[in-house]
Amino acid sequence: MFGGAYGSGREIVEFISHNGPVGGLISIATLMVVLSIFIYLTFEFSRIFKCFDYRSFFKELLGPFCVLWDILAIFVLIAMLALCASAAGSILNTHFNLHHQIGIGILLVMVVTLNYYGREVVEKSMVICVVAMMLIIGYFCFMLVFNYSDVLQKVFIQQENINILAAVKGGLTQSIANLGIIPFVLYCASELRSRKESGLAAISSMAALLIPATILHLAFMTLYPGILEETLPKI
Repeated sequence: MFGGAYGSGREIVEFISHNGPVGGLISIATLMVVLSIFIYLTFEFSRIFKCFDYRSFFKELLGPFCVLWDILAIFVLIAMLALCASAAGSILNTHFNLHHQIGIGILLVMVVTLNYYGREVVEKSMVICVVAMMLIIGYFCFMLVFNYSDVLQKVFIQQENINILAAVKGGLTQSIANLGIIPFVLYCASELRSRKESGLAAISSMAALLIPATILHLAFMTLYPGILEETLPKI
C-alpha cells in the first residue's frame, strides 16, 4: 500500500478523495474496519496453526486447493510490481525530469537486491521506509495545521451532498484490492504469542497504514476538486 497507493497518490484520489472531504474520511473509516478485521483473523490463524509464510498458510486454509492461490499470487505480484514501477517512473520523470524507464529500472533492481539478501534485510528496509514515510507525513501534517487550516475548514464546510454509500463502496473497493497482500507479510506474525498480541498487531498495522492515508487525503483537499483530474496528484 505504501508503494502503490501512497507512492503515486492516485489510489488515494480514486477511492478516497473522489468522495469529497467528509466522504473520504468515511472511506478511510470503512477501509480501517475491513482491513483490521482481516489482518487480525489472518495473523491469529497463522499464530494458531504456526504457518508464517503464504504457502503453509494456504495449505492449512484451502487444503489441496492451495495451488489456486499460487496462480493468483503470481498475477498479484506482477500487478503490484507493475503499479509500483510505473509510479516510480512517473515520479522521477515529473520531479527530476529523468526518463520514465530509469525509475522503473531502479525500482526493479532494488526489489531483486532486497530479495537476494533475504528476509532480515527486507524487514529492516521496511522499517526504514515506514519511518521515512512517517517523517514526510509529519511534515505534511505540520504544513496543513499551520498553513492550510483555513482552506481545509472552508472545503469541509462547502461540501453539501455526502454520498455515504459511494464513500463506503470506495473504502470497500480499496480494502478488497489490498486483502491479497496480507499473506505476503505473515512472517511479521512469527513473534505473536496471544490473541491480544494479534489484535495489537492489527491495530498498529492500521495506524501505520491509515494515518498517512488520512493526512494525504487532507492534503489533497487543499486543492479539491481540481486534484481529482490529475493523473499523478501533486501537492
